[in-house]
Amino acid sequence: MPEFGPKIALIRFQNKFVPEIPEPLNAFFIARSNKLHNSAAGVSSWVGSRELDWVGGPGAMEPIQIGSALVAFKQLENQLSVVFVGKGQQLHVTWRGRGFDKFNNPTPMVAHHEFAPPGSSLAAGRLPPDLWFVLFVDGQGAINSLRASGHHNWQGP
Repeated sequence: MPEFGPKIALIRFQNKFVPEIPEPLNAFFIARSNKLHNSAAGVSSWVGSRELDWVGGPGAMEPIQIGSALVAFKQLENQLSVVFVGKGQQLHVTWRGRGFDKFNNPTPMVAHHEFAPPGSSLAAGRLPPDLWFVLFVDGQGAINSLRASGHHNWQGP
């Protein structure tokens, strides 16, 4: 377990387990099973802790180290993206659209970038109208950036 405990990413987005709220608050985190989980705020309490449903079915995603950094954001108005440090200390992304129950199988954001230790910081930001950045701190303490324009592929630093 990392020194400061698990990382949590919060975002408002549609969740089938909370149908009474159009965009409940969702919490994404790495559970003790080393799998990516989601919990959502219902009307009076948080609704469960569920492993994400993947297009490839159970086991489609390799285990992630507990304490891996992650960030969630709306890359497009109808697309929820979750980025985390995955296999090979590379940033991986998974996403799902509004109205879909399952997330796409996680994929590396780019072919290669500086290593991102599992506990390193991650942040996402947007420059209007549709330029996205994901920043991370590498093993040497330097800030690195990946970027995407709208729905286009992510580009390296």
